[in-house]
Amino acid sequence: MTRVPRPVNEAARLQALHSYDILDTAAEASFDSIVNLAARLTGASASMISLIDAERQWFKARYAIEETEAARDTAFCAHAILNPDQMLIVPEALDDPRFAENGLFLGGSRMRFYAGQPLVSSEGYALGTLCVIGPQPRDVSEDERYTLKVLADSVMTTLEFRRLARIDALTGLPNRGAFMVELDKQLGLLQQTGKPVCILYLDLDGLKRVNDLNGHEVGDRLLRQVALSLRSMLAAKDIVARIGGDEFAILVQQDSDIAALAERLRVLLRDSMRALGWEVTASIGAVTLTALSVDGATALREADRALYNAKRSGRDRVVCRTIETEADMQR
Repeated sequence: MTRVPRPVNEAARLQALHSYDILDTAAEASFDSIVNLAARLTGASASMISLIDAERQWFKARYAIEETEAARDTAFCAHAILNPDQMLIVPEALDDPRFAENGLFLGGSRMRFYAGQPLVSSEGYALGTLCVIGPQPRDVSEDERYTLKVLADSVMTTLEFRRLARIDALTGLPNRGAFMVELDKQLGLLQQTGKPVCILYLDLDGLKRVNDLNGHEVGDRLLRQVALSLRSMLAAKDIVARIGGDEFAILVQQDSDIAALAERLRVLLRDSMRALGWEVTASIGAVTLTALSVDGATALREADRALYNAKRSGRDRVVCRTIETEADMQR
């Protein structure tokens, strides 16, 4: 099987896709209605909302299709995302060198016809497609193209509204709710994989003084700069969120010495703030959970306790805790 080319912005595209937290979620009536309409209004045999992950296409919704996913390199949609501004139309797969040897069967019939409208994020990344398919060669009318475009826009509008509900408007980082969802997910995996869950809880020292002297507009600019600095200092897979006010939390995904990472962040933040003329530092609480079964609220509370100890012992410092048992939470 020939490997389908990847978009030049593939890493950023995948990061955008994952920011919607939509992969492997349950079926939903709103999306099911869209694929039903797409098939009926275009006269197609089947329809899908197809999202292109690293090595697979996954169907958020499907009409007249049993499969829930397929290999990316068999996916017509993997070709469609290469040109986000265009609908990919394949009137006859056997006449197209990209698909003639594909032999892809969905719903028991070989795909001969395909039309896919890219689902494009607000940043311009093609996440997948709303597509219609069929076992007989055919073309797509202008009215049918318009229908697919409108329905694809509806899919993205829904996804964008959901993502916005999880994004902090000031910094563009995930908000507290989004962070808690991911933290609970990682804590659940801890019980299955044994991989420790590491949280850094960070509070800015000196922001109130900046606000008092310069106004909240300057304070907001400082918070945005902190968000950018944190994002640039961490690995792409680490999850950085603004919890509220001048508090940030990081769910560390990289394998590293957490105490050393927290100390490096503290120093880099202090130095970057000074370089911009702000006497602002960070106190950081670092918690590693290795085995204990707790929920996200409890885990974050323990990180907050470590943060409180960092501030109480002089600010601009790191306090680390490792929690393995119930007794560790009482110390």
